[in-house]
Amino acid sequence: MKSDQSPMSTDPEPPRLTQPAPWTLRAGANDILPEEELTNLVRIAASLADTPVALIVLNDAGRNRVVASTGLESTAGALCDPGLFPDALHAESPVAIPDASADPRLAASPMVTGPAHVRGCAVLPLIAARGRPIGEMWVIDRIPRRFPVRLMRQLDDIARTATALLGVHRDRIALAHRLDEAEAMRDRLMRVAETDPLTGLANKAVLTRAVASRLRASPGAGTLVLIDLDHFKTVNDRYGHPFGDAYLQTVARLMTTAFGPDAVTARIGGDEFAAFLRTTDRAEIDERIDTIRSGLTAASARIGGTGLGGISVGTCSADRIAQPGFASLYQHADIALYATKRRGRNRTTHYDPDGAPPASGLHPVQCPEIAVAADGPANNPGSAASLPMSEVRRRG
Repeated sequence: MKSDQSPMSTDPEPPRLTQPAPWTLRAGANDILPEEELTNLVRIAASLADTPVALIVLNDAGRNRVVASTGLESTAGALCDPGLFPDALHAESPVAIPDASADPRLAASPMVTGPAHVRGCAVLPLIAARGRPIGEMWVIDRIPRRFPVRLMRQLDDIARTATALLGVHRDRIALAHRLDEAEAMRDRLMRVAETDPLTGLANKAVLTRAVASRLRASPGAGTLVLIDLDHFKTVNDRYGHPFGDAYLQTVARLMTTAFGPDAVTARIGGDEFAAFLRTTDRAEIDERIDTIRSGLTAASARIGGTGLGGISVGTCSADRIAQPGFASLYQHADIALYATKRRGRNRTTHYDPDGAPPASGLHPVQCPEIAVAADGPANNPGSAASLPMSEVRRRG
């Protein structure tokens, strides 16, 4: 019921006004304000004050916006524009305005002169932590009226409840932000821990886990390829370390392209690379390796390197050993790689245990009868032969 009692603010001068500090509620488009709860509060305020309109206006990052309302339809949408609410009226304490048309702060406002026809109104500040005003709750009538002290206190309690609700919402967003940042930091640290910083390839730890996982899913399927860059120290000594870095990055790009997205490609040492392919088809593997070799030679020539591009390769397929696992594949691919180096480098050797005793953890020098299928000279990588390791040693 309307009353003619004095308003809470009885000072002859308007209460001290302050410009609110920027206060952001939303972190992104998907953050939803507690609009239903806020709307219930303004409905209670309008019912308590017996006014047709009540709403909450926030100063969100320096911009006014209406976030909850009731009765706006009675103003034909005239109060839907938050720009109508004057920035000058950010009071630090509740303000009762008997007639907005007679108040110098509001008399010229479109909300008063326009179709909304605001007259009697109560403005309850929403004060956040550390005394920062973040907006107001407006309780609006279209005729002049007074708001008694008791009513103003009740409306202020509702405004405080709205502020607390918005504070909880803001804290939730801040917590979500911190969780997102922590997750992003974790992802960055994981990438640093799992990625070679120069080439962007995986490191040996990632390769080890990936091979083990794939072999568990498909035992006997896949091939481990080890690649050493021939005479890489000479590359650095002759052309300098910046050239050497570019050379390593070129190898990484060529491997990624040749082996494809289904392969796990890694840098496992200074000039040592590895990849795990799902295929065990040697002809296909040779073709991909030859693509890398020829691409590296061409790229080296383009950037001024001569006599470069040689790579020594050893492979071992999971279907060639009795108990395939990363350690076993790595050991036997390394045996094949050693054979390649003994034969003159810049070629490929595939591990082949047919007709040979198991490696028993011994290096080829200690286990001379292990047979390997080896390609031919570097200018004819497609040819293949099978020869005992003792013969490899004699030819080296």
